[in-house]
Amino acid sequence: MAKKYKYSFAGKKEVREGKGAILLASLALALFFASLILSYLSEGHAGTLTGAFGLFSFLCALYGLQQGFSALKTRKKGHGIAAVGTICSGITAIIWLTVFLMGL
Repeated sequence: MAKKYKYSFAGKKEVREGKGAILLASLALALFFASLILSYLSEGHAGTLTGAFGLFSFLCALYGLQQGFSALKTRKKGHGIAAVGTICSGITAIIWLTVFLMGL
C-alpha cells in the first residue's frame, strides 16, 4: 500500500520583511492615487506638492521592492505576503518611472 503524505502550511509564519514590503507598497499606491487626484483637481497645475508625493511614492516603491526581494530569499517561512508586496511595489515603481521619463 502506498504511503500517504500529509502537507501542512498552517505552521509557517510570514516573513517580517514581507509585511514591511506590503506596507510600503500600499503607502506607495496611496501616495500615487493622492497625487493623481490632486493633479486632476488642480487641472494639471498642482505644483510642488504633487512632485513631492510622486518622489516619496517612488522611493517607497523602491524600498518596498528591496524589502520584498530580501524577504523572498529567506527559507522555511511563508512568502505569500512578500510576493504580493514585491509585485505591487514593482508595478508602482515602473509606473512612476514611466511618468518621470515622459516628463523629460
